[in-house]
Amino acid sequence: MWNFETTLRWTSGTTGAAGCPGKPDVTVSAPPEFGGEAGRWTPEDLLVSAIESCLMMTTLNVAQRQKLELKGYASKATGRMEKTAEGLRFSGVEVAIEVTVSDPALADKAVKTVQIAEKYCPVSNGVKFPVHVVATAKVG
Repeated sequence: MWNFETTLRWTSGTTGAAGCPGKPDVTVSAPPEFGGEAGRWTPEDLLVSAIESCLMMTTLNVAQRQKLELKGYASKATGRMEKTAEGLRFSGVEVAIEVTVSDPALADKAVKTVQIAEKYCPVSNGVKFPVHVVATAKVG
């Protein structure tokens, strides 16, 4: 079992400092659409980024285990939040992932590596809404 501890301290207005032992603080605020300060990370940004970064770390781990050398990894994620009868809720996250390999013969293996990572990513598996991943590979 693993535990992950964070702290949060209100600093002013709708802004706070999120922390984690041994790591620099991150300034967070509500989205500007909800009265927050522009230019700050929001809880919504952090949630989408957590899913996206977990998928990358899991992909890198799977690639290492399969002895697949990736030359690059890039992704873009979009989280959708909607008003529901229960209040505001995320309805899904879309993640487009592009992995780069050196040999065209490895492209299919690279895409399959992302698909395996999607299956095992603990953060995307821990949310109540769907996470849809589209993976492509390029040679570079």
